[in-house]
Amino acid sequence: MFGVADSGELQAVMALTPPGVDEWAPSLVESYQELQQIMGPEAVVRFAPDGEWVEAQRPKDPHYYLGIIGTSTAAQGKGYGRMLLDRLHELSEGNFLSRGVGLDTDSEENVSLY
Repeated sequence: MFGVADSGELQAVMALTPPGVDEWAPSLVESYQELQQIMGPEAVVRFAPDGEWVEAQRPKDPHYYLGIIGTSTAAQGKGYGRMLLDRLHELSEGNFLSRGVGLDTDSEENVSLY
């Protein structure tokens, strides 16, 4: 987890997974299990193929995976997200195991941003 604070207030965050880490932290596993309970078994089964398809699209080479990035509404357009993305690229370029950065997006307009 990385964040950008301004005047003591958190403005933007990103969560990433480094190369070679293929499992979730226990707290994330618990959160996902809670989400599945909220969704219910029918929705979990219905969405499973989507998750499998997404996993199949991910790079096979070791890479940093950007799971989440977000900026508070008031801080959008101030460069905080760019600061986080720049830091991510620095980490990837400085890690001899990493072959780049991967992420998922469901918005075509995000492709040029990332």
